[in-house]
Amino acid sequence: MDPTGFERFFASGPLLDGMIPVAAAVLCGLALGAEREVNRHAAGLRTLGLIALGACLFTMAGRWLVDFPLSVGDEQVVDPGRLASYVIAGVGFLGAGPIITRTASTEGLTTAASIWSTAAIGVLAGFGHVQVAIASTILILLVLWGLRSLAARLRGDPHRRGDVHLVIEDHLALTRLHLLLEQNPLVDEQRVEAQAGVWHVHVSYCGDEVQVHNILESLSSIPGVRGANPDEHQGEGSTSTSSMAH
Repeated sequence: MDPTGFERFFASGPLLDGMIPVAAAVLCGLALGAEREVNRHAAGLRTLGLIALGACLFTMAGRWLVDFPLSVGDEQVVDPGRLASYVIAGVGFLGAGPIITRTASTEGLTTAASIWSTAAIGVLAGFGHVQVAIASTILILLVLWGLRSLAARLRGDPHRRGDVHLVIEDHLALTRLHLLLEQNPLVDEQRVEAQAGVWHVHVSYCGDEVQVHNILESLSSIPGVRGANPDEHQGEGSTSTSSMAH
């Protein structure tokens, strides 16, 4: 007796075969999202995990379109890559989101490239190339992690050391600032002084240009915080005399 459509749908073999690339795509997306999350960028664990999952599902759906060929004249046309091509086009709109253009520079290009690459990983997994997807994820992580210091050296940017004086106007802003700075590896020392109903916070930091820029942007974005203008002294050979005081 031929199995019904319901029985074929819940057959263990095809279901497990389909879940392997899906699981691989999600894990690869989460790995790339973890790198973005650690560095406090816009696209993190959930975003890149969902992008990889969605790209994989659309690609797998495109493979199943072979059961529904298009009629072009007298010919039957099968195009399993049709939906995958729309994934490539659609992910461009997501990639444009993290890009911020300022007067002197453009930020978010690396995050946008990560989104684009994550979609490619999902497409690879959806086509069944799970090993290539995993290997590509490792290469992307090596580029994101391993080349950060090299890129800073090529730009001539040594580790930046400096101090910033912040004026906090309310207790909620002080709490948010403390949560941001607590256990942050860039912060060498922070001192808090209460004067005339406001808090004066002195923060000493050390890190490469990208990391320092991110934390200064985060400080400036907290409502009720004023004066996030750093007093910097650069140099790889300089040493910090301050200690952790969280």
